[in-house]
Amino acid sequence: MNKTYKNIVEEFKSLATRHKMVNSFNSGDIYDINFDDENKKPIYPYVHLVPQPSQMLENELLFTFNLIVMDLVDTEFANHYDIQSDTIRIAQDIIYEFKGQNQVEQILDPTPISIFTERFNDEVSGCNATITLSVPQEISICENPFE
Repeated sequence: MNKTYKNIVEEFKSLATRHKMVNSFNSGDIYDINFDDENKKPIYPYVHLVPQPSQMLENELLFTFNLIVMDLVDTEFANHYDIQSDTIRIAQDIIYEFKGQNQVEQILDPTPISIFTERFNDEVSGCNATITLSVPQEISICENPFE
């Protein structure tokens, strides 16, 4: 059976929520990161998986995601370098764990990582890892939904 987009997002959610340093996970558009609503505010450290344009090849799908890991900056202590270092480690842990448990799909190298500090309603810092995932697709005339 072919892996679906939903399966992949669920795998990343499972990995992120099992990580001992991550307190919340969400996926979707970057605008789904909701810093305005106190009831929906993420609990930090926070992981957000953002789908990017992907590619359909003859026998595989190449899914691309931005894996964003962020935490609150303590403005009194200006700890953004510590946060950036920690969030890079969290991203590495999630990516390496995904690579280690999956025999079918694979994360393609290299995985670019950029660091950031942003001011929303919360001042956050972290990293953004751009992941391209190769997922083989079995194409079968027998399974074709056309008559």
